Amino acid sequence: MEVYELPITPEESKNYHSFFYKLKALTLREWMRSYITAVIYAVVLCGVIYFISDTLFIRFWFDTPLAGKGVLFFFIFILAAAQRSRNIQLRKMLQKYFINNMPQEFLAGGIQLKKIRVQKDRLVVYYKRFRADDYKEL
Repeated sequence: MEVYELPITPEESKNYHSFFYKLKALTLREWMRSYITAVIYAVVLCGVIYFISDTLFIRFWFDTPLAGKGVLFFFIFILAAAQRSRNIQLRKMLQKYFINNMPQEFLAGGIQLKKIRVQKDRLVVYYKRFRADDYKEL
C-alpha cells in the first residue's frame, strides 16, 4: 500500500476535527438523512440484542423508561450526524485538493483507493497500485 500526502489549510483541519463544526455544517436534508440512518442503526442494534438474548431485550424494553430510550436514540442520532458530516467534509476536501492536484498516475488507472485520513495539516490518501499485467486482466 502506498501513501500520497496533500497539504490542507489549518482551518480546514480544525473544522474537520471539531465536533460542533461537524453538526453545524449539516443542512436540513442531511439532518433528515442522519435521522433515517439513526433509525436503521437503532433497529439493527435492537435486532442484535434480541438475537443474542430475547429475555435481555424484553427486559431492556420494559424496564428502561421512555426518557432513557430517547437519550440512547439521541446519542445514536448525533453519532450518525457527525459521521455524515465527516464524509461530506472529506468529499469536499478530496474534490478541492486531490482532484485539482491529481497526479497523472491516478488518471492512467490501475489505482484503487484504500483509506483517506486527515492528519493535522495534511490529507493522507492510502492507495494500492496494480501491476501492469494485473490491470490488463481486469
